[in-house]
Amino acid sequence: MELSTSFDGLADDWDERAGEYGDERGDSTASALINALSPVQGKAIYDLGCGNGALARRLVRAGALSVIASDISPRLIKLASARDTTAIQYMNRRATDFTRISSSSVDAVVLHRAAFYIEHFGRIVDGARRVLTSGGSLVFDVHHPLLPAARKVAGRTVAYGESLDDLNRIWASYSQPHSTRVTGTDSRGNAYSYACLKRPLQYYVNACLSRGMRLRRLIEVEGSRATTIPTAIVLSMENSVRTGLRPPG
Repeated sequence: MELSTSFDGLADDWDERAGEYGDERGDSTASALINALSPVQGKAIYDLGCGNGALARRLVRAGALSVIASDISPRLIKLASARDTTAIQYMNRRATDFTRISSSSVDAVVLHRAAFYIEHFGRIVDGARRVLTSGGSLVFDVHHPLLPAARKVAGRTVAYGESLDDLNRIWASYSQPHSTRVTGTDSRGNAYSYACLKRPLQYYVNACLSRGMRLRRLIEVEGSRATTIPTAIVLSMENSVRTGLRPPG
């Protein structure tokens, strides 16, 4: 079972901030994900953890043949569907639920700012392996180890629910997984609760390699206009042959 999560309380604020296509100039991670998927044109793509559908709409605009988009929040899916006038197929489901998606039916599975909210990432890889075509891609982003330094230079005091002092303390034990429960209310008074997982890069890479995928590309993403210090890493994993390695996670 995945971590108990409620993003519904953040949905309206998130939708308002993200808008139709997200922050296309400021969200360098989304741009790097699209770059890693290149060429997008003609591809069938599954956008997992789609939020209000901003990335899904950018993928359609970039020429994707078809896009399936899912999120755990019913409210976000409702908002995404209300904004959308394209042929995106929206689903409200947990990230590890790949039912109703045919085997070998999509060219890419993409997660934008979602991997670190998923407890059992290995199940994502297993599901992606089934629905991806041979040679298809699993593309996702994770926190960069230099995230605290980048936030400090940019004048930020918090990052993903942590104060920078706490985040530096957690990153000092980088190889040890850590989970933070974030709770609060949005500007409309709606309550939210979610867990953010800090895990080393090797966790994600090994979860993919041990299940028969191979690393196609790695991109270190600069997080803001205020600094060139990277805040995220984008990984593109190719659906390849199976191996006998023991899967972690």
